[in-house]
Amino acid sequence: MIKVTLSKYVNEERLRWSLILITVLSWFLFPLELNQLNPLIFNAGFAVSAFAVIIGVTIGLKRNQLALQPLHKLMLVCWIGYLLALLLATIESASMHSLTQWFILFAKFLFFVFLLFYLNEKFIATTLRIYANLMVLTVFFAVVAVFVAAIHIQPLAIVNLHGVLTNFYFGSYYEPHYSSICMPFPIYRIQGLNDEPGDFALALLPAFFWLLVAEKAYVRSAVIALGLCLTMSLGAGLILLMLSLILARKFSGNYRVIASFLSVICVIGVMYVVSTSCQTSYFKNLLEVGAQNKEGRAALAVLAECRKNRSESECIEFIKYNIASSTNGKVHSFTDRLDGLRVASSYLSDHLMGTGTALGMPAVNAIAVGTSTSANGFVVAILEAGVVGGLLYLCLFAIMGWLAINTIITTDTISFDERVKVVIALSVCAVLVMGAQRIQPDITLWHMWIYAMWFYLLQKTPSSKVESQFSRYANQVNAKAIL
Repeated sequence: MIKVTLSKYVNEERLRWSLILITVLSWFLFPLELNQLNPLIFNAGFAVSAFAVIIGVTIGLKRNQLALQPLHKLMLVCWIGYLLALLLATIESASMHSLTQWFILFAKFLFFVFLLFYLNEKFIATTLRIYANLMVLTVFFAVVAVFVAAIHIQPLAIVNLHGVLTNFYFGSYYEPHYSSICMPFPIYRIQGLNDEPGDFALALLPAFFWLLVAEKAYVRSAVIALGLCLTMSLGAGLILLMLSLILARKFSGNYRVIASFLSVICVIGVMYVVSTSCQTSYFKNLLEVGAQNKEGRAALAVLAECRKNRSESECIEFIKYNIASSTNGKVHSFTDRLDGLRVASSYLSDHLMGTGTALGMPAVNAIAVGTSTSANGFVVAILEAGVVGGLLYLCLFAIMGWLAINTIITTDTISFDERVKVVIALSVCAVLVMGAQRIQPDITLWHMWIYAMWFYLLQKTPSSKVESQFSRYANQVNAKAIL
């Protein structure tokens, strides 16, 4: 009765835009980590705003009548089962910090459910377009920040990003240890408003897919492509390579799509090789000058210690990443991650129930300092939820990945609404693949936004309303297709 009464005084269009607004604001938690400028104020403000919007939307909007496929229902069962297994491991850990982190993770799942019940076609198209344009602006400011940093202009602020002091320029972060010295010109890996270049590349991919496939906005997609190249993310290049093999036949009639994919892959590879070469030359020169400067003396000291246990070539790599990447250093990212996986699997065999939320990595780091198990989000989830929870977690995302690839292969890309499906399926594939070498693929509200759109569009019986609303939006987009 109360809901019916209040709904008479609520403007549905305003509530839809409130839903869009709170989704956009959630991106500033990730991947646009602007909240790092003042985490307490931003997080508290977002929590209050989100709560108000959720209450308003729940009261004023009619819920979607979902018609999910059996596999979607199975995924939801796996997701809930994983969360319950993780909760048991968290309670067993007797850690209030871990319990708090579990509730935060559960709140993100509830955000996914909330979006699934109240989003619609206009929400999907509008948020994707806003997101893509935000990413274009972020790349622009990140490129400007490269030139600003190159001429040694002081940053606007210095921010602590996950334990690393980072310079903040307007619209972009820049961490000095991600630069590669290549005289006479420096090469910088851009990271936008993210904590590091690899995650920024992940964040750019959905925008790239939307602009290139859905809107066919080739100028803006070229800007995103430039950003992908300047992140020098080998992982992003590999994802695009795998997806281009899937898309080659589907887009055989549109050479621009495949040409764009291949061009980005090639340039990322070239930039990666050039950057590595310049970085190696820099460190060799650093070792040659030796005791003439502070960095050289520090490098020689670490090199002498390293030679006791490792070969000369390994030690050169160790010095290179020790100074360029972290205080602890690493021999090679791939080797480092394999070492971390071995430690994690050994730890899991002795803790089959799991460590509890947010406790897996501290436990592993206490055993092997400097490893990168945290770079594999699936391993972290299994480590925390235990064997049973981990299997449910893997089942959830295995089904999701299979459905995404199947949609890409079987969906006709002529109509605009079908192209939107392909874009979201491509985004799901990118998130899942990057989860194998980056963050957990369910750890942010940004992930929930992608998954909610994905579930909604793959309902068993798409309505004619879906097609008609997307078609109306397509007419608006086609007028601006080139930009």
